[in-house]
Amino acid sequence: MSKDKYKVGMIVRLKKLPEWGQGKIVDVDGTILTVVFKNVGEKEVDSTTAPLEIVKKTETKEIEIRDHASLELIAKAMKNKEQFIISQ
Repeated sequence: MSKDKYKVGMIVRLKKLPEWGQGKIVDVDGTILTVVFKNVGEKEVDSTTAPLEIVKKTETKEIEIRDHASLELIAKAMKNKEQFIISQ
């Protein structure tokens, strides 16, 4: 399993505990994922021992703000509710 398989923002389901409902990954630290599940709240899950099904992937776009065109890209991303990373 690739260490980059799971990303912040993905919607997942724990295969062994479907009653927890779907969850959103809010942090990734190696194989340890912090997931907020619909029915049980925030839990830490080790992706090597607890298989997760990816329900919905997210796409992260990185842009560098240098001019007005970059600001327009940010506005568009926000309007479309996309995730983006701002770096200095």
